[in-house]
Amino acid sequence: MARRRERGATMVLVVVGMTALIAMAGLALDTAHVLLNKSRLQSALDAAALAGAKKLDQSASTTLASADAASVFNLNVLQFPELNKAGLTLTTQFSSTLNPFSAGTTPAAFVRTSITGFTTEMSLISVLGINSINVGGSAVAGPSPSVVQACGLVPVGMCGTAAAGGPLYGYTVGQVTGLNDALVSGAIGPGNFGLLAL
Repeated sequence: MARRRERGATMVLVVVGMTALIAMAGLALDTAHVLLNKSRLQSALDAAALAGAKKLDQSASTTLASADAASVFNLNVLQFPELNKAGLTLTTQFSSTLNPFSAGTTPAAFVRTSITGFTTEMSLISVLGINSINVGGSAVAGPSPSVVQACGLVPVGMCGTAAAGGPLYGYTVGQVTGLNDALVSGAIGPGNFGLLAL
């Protein structure tokens, strides 16, 4: 008679054990999922803040800086389908001081980009009643300090095409050119450089 009463206890232990195993696996997988989304979001926010600060430094226009920050943020988010589908709205604020960052103060010198309320859906951990976790982030960037003194720079001479004539000698403004050490690559040509002896 005692054995019949114990049969149900085994089923309860199996159910509790399986729930615990699923919860542990869920904690590992879903925590990694949240951290991955947080990292991706933070990278996009960092890039947006840097783009906004660069444009603000160049133009002193908060409108142009906001547009650049939003454009760079959206380009970065496009790479990640989960972030892209979330319909995130970037908040961009400006401050004249870094610490404390006082949004709306003038003249604007620092840019803060932020996102709040991005919801990451859970999978296995939903067994514990946790269906989603909100992820957010922010980034601040400001003007680069002016270079007062250049130290430790190696003087470099660039080769151009003499036949192309000056002032650019075969180079195009805004075009990225790969640099090659003339001593290593052999042939002298555009993009090759050599160290100058002063």
